[in-house]
Amino acid sequence: LKGALTIDPDFLDAKTELAINYWQQVETGLMDQQAAFTNIVALVDQVLAIRPDDANARAIRVFAYAAAQSLEVGPQVFLDAGDELEAIVAAAPSAFQPRLMLTRVYQGTQQLAKAVPLMQDALVRDPLNPRIHYELGSLYSGLEQPEEARVALLKSLEIEPNQPNAYAILGGISLRAGDGLEYLRQILRA
Repeated sequence: LKGALTIDPDFLDAKTELAINYWQQVETGLMDQQAAFTNIVALVDQVLAIRPDDANARAIRVFAYAAAQSLEVGPQVFLDAGDELEAIVAAAPSAFQPRLMLTRVYQGTQQLAKAVPLMQDALVRDPLNPRIHYELGSLYSGLEQPEEARVALLKSLEIEPNQPNAYAILGGISLRAGDGLEYLRQILRA
């Protein structure tokens, strides 16, 4: 604990990670969206009060705020969020969360091809990050590039085997290819 306090005395990195964890819980249906968005914004606001230029916290806040607003006014709020996230990515190209949040905006606005270079660049910076391989696999699947998707997803699972969503996407790829048995095998692994 002493070492952790020396490294992160205000628990800012821990708060950012907790916000990311809440977001992952929303994505997997484990947490109510509205409650999660409120908690995520509160956590990253604490980080931004001390580190106003924290690119990861800024990107998470922009996306969570847009997501909360979209529940009330509709998905068009993501277009403005996309502009803000593009600026954050340009200012902090090595930060992963801004790229991931912008990828989510591109996915939600059916601009998958714009998201691929974001994740490819992230992969160059961090080739052993299973999340990046997963995101690329998901994007390639959406772009109907099954072989590229399969390669990326299998690499993701090689690094981190406990990813049910990766197995589910692999199952979907198999089903679209007409392989019902492989679909069942992958879904059962999910």
